[in-house]
Amino acid sequence: MISRSLFLAVCLAALAPMQASAQNPSPRGAKKLAIVQIGAMIVPSELKRTRDGFAMVTPLVEIKLGVPVTEVCMYSSRVREVILLTLHSNPVTAIKDSEVVLPVEVGRQMLERVNQSVGGGNKIAKIHLLDGAMTIGQGVAAKLPYATVAGCTEFKKMLEEGKIDATGGENTDTPLPEGEAPPAKKSGH
Repeated sequence: MISRSLFLAVCLAALAPMQASAQNPSPRGAKKLAIVQIGAMIVPSELKRTRDGFAMVTPLVEIKLGVPVTEVCMYSSRVREVILLTLHSNPVTAIKDSEVVLPVEVGRQMLERVNQSVGGGNKIAKIHLLDGAMTIGQGVAAKLPYATVAGCTEFKKMLEEGKIDATGGENTDTPLPEGEAPPAKKSGH
């Protein structure tokens, strides 16, 4: 009975800082980010545990707060393509703490290309590739310090309501909600 009480006390002590950091506002100067989950995908792998040379990963992108989620969702297929093309020439070789570990230069190159694919600028701060097919919900991600959870559900809802067209551009027949600007269109395509 004593060991059970000790175990509970240790668990509660370990969880207390996570709850406090999720409730406390970010310190001055800390940049807020939104986490957007892109659908799970199969990528090239050189891991010993994969016999067929492929692994399942779930990409999460951290976008700066203020960048519309629809802007990232609109280009999610391009984001997936950039990740796949980058990992085609640099297959997954290491996983640490359930996250794919990439060489620094490969990660930097992938981030640059993904930012270009979503219309340029530095909208995306970081890309995480989680091992396996996962769904990150409010409960898990809400505990991450200084993060806001967002998803492409908002984009799909706007598409169904006719507020945007299938390419992500503004639908001129139906106005956007008050105070909401349409995503910036990329020229040259």
